Amino acid sequence: MEGTLIQADGKTVDATVDLVRQPIAAGDFLWLDLEGVDDEASQLLRDDFGFHPLAVEDAEHFRQRPKIDDFENFTYFVVHGAKADDPSSTLELHLFYSDKRIVTVHQGAQGRLAEARARLTRHNASELTPLSVSVLYVVVDTLVDSFFPVLSVFDDASTRSRTRSSNCRPRSSSVSSST
Repeated sequence: MEGTLIQADGKTVDATVDLVRQPIAAGDFLWLDLEGVDDEASQLLRDDFGFHPLAVEDAEHFRQRPKIDDFENFTYFVVHGAKADDPSSTLELHLFYSDKRIVTVHQGAQGRLAEARARLTRHNASELTPLSVSVLYVVVDTLVDSFFPVLSVFDDASTRSRTRSSNCRPRSSSVSSST
């Protein structure tokens, strides 16, 4: 399992099965950020978190459309954002949400999630209630906001195109008829 465990106080440590099980057993909040789902993570998500096997299977496979699936004890999201290093392609994030648990799954290192963690730290996330809702909001909001620079480029290009086309309109000419 490759990932980071983020605790309510903002402390981050490399995730291990034993470290993840501790806050689960204590009923404490945790955010587990995984770089993909291997066999060990898959078993942890099913057995310890109690996530439905179909949702866990979905998290193992990327190239999915955005969606929200509501299960009995959790909600499963697939959310997209613009990649920080290549805004012409998207970052796909799978997210499990429950009252005291957030699990994010992505491929490779993601600057957008580091940005979300920094936002939570600046706003003293441990004082926000309920914390899981605050984390969900900041993660999704950060991904959605990542599209604004990309949209700005399109808007600027559209404005330039409209300006050029308005400058290229043919002038009306008066035709005089001679008899």
